[in-house]
Amino acid sequence: MKTVFYTGRGDGGESLFGNKKLPKSDPLFDLLGNLDELNALIGVCLTDPSGSDAVLKRIQEIIFIAAAEAAAAGFGYEIKPVNKMSAAHTEFLEKEIQTLDEKLPALKNFVLPGGTRLAAELNLARAVCRRTERSAVLYNSKKPLSPELLKFLNRLSSLLFALAREANRAAGRTEEHPNYE
Repeated sequence: MKTVFYTGRGDGGESLFGNKKLPKSDPLFDLLGNLDELNALIGVCLTDPSGSDAVLKRIQEIIFIAAAEAAAAGFGYEIKPVNKMSAAHTEFLEKEIQTLDEKLPALKNFVLPGGTRLAAELNLARAVCRRTERSAVLYNSKKPLSPELLKFLNRLSSLLFALAREANRAAGRTEEHPNYE
């Protein structure tokens, strides 16, 4: 039997999960869409091979966990603890940030996004991550998300920034700083 990738059930502006419906205008769908976009951008970053591929792939997997948790919360379902965000997810990011921080020069100024293509893509992913975090905070004011999901998104933007800096460093690109004149 061939799989069909559409159901037509959402054509009226609602989304069905289990036996529960939500209008597609619900802020949950902004959060889920932002998580999806962030994951897709990380996929774009993976098209430019680097020493960070395993880290980026793990981040993609964790973003799926975050989306599942958010969707379950939005529709009022409980999910198994194995499918929830945990402190270990944030700790993974923090360890990666610390490893990169040891390689990178001390940060003394703001850094202009850009440099190599990979660094630019990582900076774009960082900006989308910040938007995703804002949508999660907004949604959290309506329906509680786990504190771990919010912490993860906050650290992820920091890691994406560090990965962008590392991509430029590894390519021998000098960081550019804004000229405030």
